[in-house]
Amino acid sequence: MGLIPEYRFAAPRKFKFDFARPDIQLALEVEGGIWRKGGGAHSHPENITRDLEKYSLGAILGWRIIRVTPEQVRSGHAAALVRRALVAGAGIKPA
Repeated sequence: MGLIPEYRFAAPRKFKFDFARPDIQLALEVEGGIWRKGGGAHSHPENITRDLEKYSLGAILGWRIIRVTPEQVRSGHAAALVRRALVAGAGIKPA
């Protein structure tokens, strides 16, 4: 099973993980716009507060959440982190 994009994990809340493996509660969040002049959506106080609530709720519900930058996705570093999490969790072999 691969990662599912825009996975809603806390109904009736509308929180979504950018990518998720719900069968093993593994989520990948891409923190875009953090270096943008004037800040991107992820650097606005209201959005930071919402993201913190989302990450905390995910952790309370048992999710492992990997947070990465778009550059880490492009470089393959994010994929390597996901593979490490798959190996570390429940004996699942990376794809």
